[in-house]
Amino acid sequence: MKRLAAALALTVGCAQASGHPSKEVTKTCVKAESTSAGVTYTDIPVSRIDETEDADTGRTQTTIRFGSEEMGTWETNSPDSFGIVYNGKQISLDRVIRLSKEPPAQFRTSLARWGIVHTGSQSYICITFNFEGLGQSGSFQNIRGIYLIDRRAHPVRPFYTVGRVTEKDVMLAK
Repeated sequence: MKRLAAALALTVGCAQASGHPSKEVTKTCVKAESTSAGVTYTDIPVSRIDETEDADTGRTQTTIRFGSEEMGTWETNSPDSFGIVYNGKQISLDRVIRLSKEPPAQFRTSLARWGIVHTGSQSYICITFNFEGLGQSGSFQNIRGIYLIDRRAHPVRPFYTVGRVTEKDVMLAK
């Protein structure tokens, strides 16, 4: 019995140490509101968007600020050159950890909804978007891509998945 308890504690500890967000955190981000006890969602107000261009690299960076944190996106003229910005780090989509089989998608900083998901001592930046407006009407309106960034993790590595908001729950991509 002691071995079973020790193995269970080790498994839970390893899952938490890996930094992967829980299913409850992920669902909360997709819905952009709290979906279970112990997990809270807070909107990040977007009152100003800054855009900077680097003529030497052809890179455009679009960011917002929340207190001392800076977050947003970067892109270049190349069609597949896009990534996430978090506190001065520029992370390309090939470094994003997939929580499902869905490939990470591009989005516009200005059209995304930004928030913070808290659970216990963990907190994540939550970016949710509806694929460049395709979800604004019709059957796609409840399908959303999300990025979650563990605010304490070093190095910074965003997580990505897709979810569908239904009347009763959030369905996550597998």
